[in-house]
Amino acid sequence: MTNVEELWRNIIAASLTCGILCIFSDNGTYPWFVIGLVYASFFEYFYHRCISHTELLPLASIKHRQHHRHWRGGRVIDRTRRHLNEDWYFFPVALLAHFAVAKFAGWIPYELLLGFTVFYLQYEIFHWATHIKGNWIDDVLMGVPGIWYLRRQQIRWHLRHHDIPKSCFNFTPPYTGDHLLMTSMGHVDPQYLKWEAFDGKQ
Repeated sequence: MTNVEELWRNIIAASLTCGILCIFSDNGTYPWFVIGLVYASFFEYFYHRCISHTELLPLASIKHRQHHRHWRGGRVIDRTRRHLNEDWYFFPVALLAHFAVAKFAGWIPYELLLGFTVFYLQYEIFHWATHIKGNWIDDVLMGVPGIWYLRRQQIRWHLRHHDIPKSCFNFTPPYTGDHLLMTSMGHVDPQYLKWEAFDGKQ
């Protein structure tokens, strides 16, 4: 399976899971969609830093180490290289867990689920495009005034994480977790300015 096929598999799995859960959710208001996006940004940071880069969930950290090893050194054209995308079941399990907790608490607006899902879908798509040269997504975005700058910064930000794994845990702008918790480039301890710092135990 190519990484392009993996990407489509994940998009379909996430969309179907969200659609099914929304049927069993409550009506909310538009702000819940925004809250879902904001929450997902912090979830992205803490999951990446506290799960993917630790041994708390060994399966997740092993998968992430494979991603770092296979995608070290920038962007490639190869669509067959593996270990780019999450496993297809990652997001459905994460969304189901959040759904169960919220239902237990008594209420979950479907707009919150939609916000969380939209955030994940953009992550999967742009993360794939960040590592793959010559993709049509960046061909389009780099021609849009203003957007090209944000996208170029996003690519640089994530590739910094691959060079210095103790930094830049957020993938999605405005990188709130990194700025608040001082893991952006300006706050990284010089002792971690080597690839070898990522041994899966941090």
